[in-house]
Amino acid sequence: FITNNGFDNMSRYLIDQGRGNLAVLISYGTWIESLYIATHVQTVPPNRETINIRIGEQKKVLDNIILLLNTYRQDPNFAELIEDLMRLKREFDKVTITYVYKEPTIEEVDGMVVLVDNSRSEVNISDEVIASIAAVVAEIRNKIIG
Repeated sequence: FITNNGFDNMSRYLIDQGRGNLAVLISYGTWIESLYIATHVQTVPPNRETINIRIGEQKKVLDNIILLLNTYRQDPNFAELIEDLMRLKREFDKVTITYVYKEPTIEEVDGMVVLVDNSRSEVNISDEVIASIAAVVAEIRNKIIG
C-alpha cells in the first residue's frame, strides 16, 4: 500500500508538472524489471505454477502499457520501446486467458451484505512460452540497463 501510494503520488506530480512521459517511462521500467524477476526466479511446484499464471496475467498489463507508450509515439525513444514491446506481445499472444462465469453469491460479512463474484479467469501458458517471454524480457531489460 505504501509503495503504491508513493508511486501514485509521484505519477500525479509528474503529470501535473507536464512530465507525464516520465511517469510512463517509470511505469514501463518498473514493469519490465518485475517481469524480469518473475521470469528468472528459480522455484519449485506449486510455487512455479502460481508464478507462471501471474506471468500469463501480464498479457493484459502489456496491452495497457503499449497504449500508454503510444501516447508518446512521436518521440523516437518511445517508438523503439514500443517496437520492443510488440516483440514481447507476439510471445504473449501465445497465452490464452479464459473467463469462466459462475453465479455470484450473497454473503454477510461484518454485518454487511456483500455480493461475491465467483467467476474466475483461467490462464493457459506453457513452459516454452514462459522461456520465450523470459528471453525477450531479458533482451529489453539489458537494453535499458546497458
